[in-house]
Amino acid sequence: VSEIGQIITKYCTGLTQTDTSHSFRMFRKKVFDDIKNHLRYRGNVFLIEFLYIAVKRGYRVSEIEIKYGERVHGKTKLSVFKEGLRYLYHVVQLRFRGC
Repeated sequence: VSEIGQIITKYCTGLTQTDTSHSFRMFRKKVFDDIKNHLRYRGNVFLIEFLYIAVKRGYRVSEIEIKYGERVHGKTKLSVFKEGLRYLYHVVQLRFRGC
């Protein structure tokens, strides 16, 4: 599901980053201050939205690869179908929104 989400995100937004939705990010306070008032979404889509706006505003983005392992304990509490529809709706909206 995650890989399909990455393909859709890249197609809709034009982002070229390897992992557009991971939550381990570092950025300068200046970048956050510039972007924070333009954020509309909550949840996982927020991560993509932040990256999208940063790239559109010309901020430099670097990536350090993170290797994820298989889940060892428990199950996801998210509804894949429900979250997938919400995610798709917001990612498509990003494509047509000005920053």
